[in-house]
Amino acid sequence: MTDMVARLAQIRVLPLIQADSITKALQSVEKLVSDGKTIVEVVLRTESALSCIDVIEQHYPQVSVGAGTVLNKRQAIQATEAGAQFLVSPGFDTGVYEHAKQAGIDYFPGCATATEVLNARNLGVRTLKFFPAIASGG
Repeated sequence: MTDMVARLAQIRVLPLIQADSITKALQSVEKLVSDGKTIVEVVLRTESALSCIDVIEQHYPQVSVGAGTVLNKRQAIQATEAGAQFLVSPGFDTGVYEHAKQAGIDYFPGCATATEVLNARNLGVRTLKFFPAIASGG
């Protein structure tokens, strides 16, 4: 178990940030930090997401910032260059997996079926995101 997996297991709920500006992202992180949260996931669904990761990383070194909704290797590379310390995706992507492994960071792919879980496990991934949970009966 990696340090990040152990830390995620302790917090049980991972706060997500979807901000359309750096200011909003920093305000969100400030509130989370004041509440004792030290791990956040910035979803790559806005134009400013990569900049938000970079700025959060600079202003809050005590916070572990991950990138979420990582769909391909290009985004994985951009996210780690911005400072992401872990990657989360809605499904398993081999390019994202390979980049995370090369970068030495955790990758948490979304899986909803036994086949997806088996494929990820066979490559060595041990921590998965049950996604989409509601659509899959969760």
